[in-house]
Amino acid sequence: MAMKKIILLLSITFFTFSCEDQAASLEEGDTVRMVIQETQCANPWEFSRDQNAYKSHIKSYLQTEGISPEDIHILDELPPDTALCMACTCWSGNNIYISIPASQVDEAEALGFSKAE
Repeated sequence: MAMKKIILLLSITFFTFSCEDQAASLEEGDTVRMVIQETQCANPWEFSRDQNAYKSHIKSYLQTEGISPEDIHILDELPPDTALCMACTCWSGNNIYISIPASQVDEAEALGFSKAE
């Protein structure tokens, strides 16, 4: 009977540590896709009509804020026939998507990004 208890305790201990290790490795290796609405002209990064240069400006800004984007996508998601506000702080119709390490989500949220669905 004592041997069964020892085996049971060892099994529970092993299972507990393996779950903790797996959760820690998922947090370290996972990426999270986040999004922010681009404004007409109130973004904290420099604008460029050249898409590659613009992504580079966004990436540089994020890196100065401690965020390491693995990729950046800019998508025009303005619904058809939508009136567009031209004020500097209004949405341009573009959404900027970034993939970042899960450990940097709080920093990205502090800059206005939210988890993409």
